[in-house]
Amino acid sequence: MKNKKLFLLLFLVGGICIPVWAKSSDDCVQGIFEQQATDETEITADEAALERWLDEHDAWYNAVCFGEIDINSQFNWQTALHVAAADGLYGDVCLLLDEGAVINELDLWGQTPLYLVEVAYDKSVIDAETYNRIVELLETAGANSTLQTDLGDSVQAIRARRREREQAVSNLINEINRMEIL
Repeated sequence: MKNKKLFLLLFLVGGICIPVWAKSSDDCVQGIFEQQATDETEITADEAALERWLDEHDAWYNAVCFGEIDINSQFNWQTALHVAAADGLYGDVCLLLDEGAVINELDLWGQTPLYLVEVAYDKSVIDAETYNRIVELLETAGANSTLQTDLGDSVQAIRARRREREQAVSNLINEINRMEIL
């Protein structure tokens, strides 16, 4: 089963943890090897460790989806439902819910699968149709949109910010159209 996944890489820069999203392990690894080619250096231990981690992640995810290990087991502090929801994998979300995945399970950062779908949609990782299908599925299964992450954010807060952005864009377009009429 070959699925597209969303990978979250955390980089420590000046004491601040910076999250970077990549649409595939190939994007992550390709970036590493491109940097390596420009520097004309050999692969470092960190790069090899990242490649091993990506392989282990894929093996764990597939083992969960094929029922070989507990459906609610975690890898890198997230369940397969977190990963499938964030990646926009509607079929996998259906399968995992049917098999008993815990809908409001929190990851290490206090994020639920529903929260990760919202973040993925805001970052244009998943399209509107996939977003709507997964949100409907998760909410029908009992996903809680009021739960707050460890940083105090929530699904409701993300949706409110999205509405504000959409309203600001609409106001700007209306203003531009009004100016063109004058």
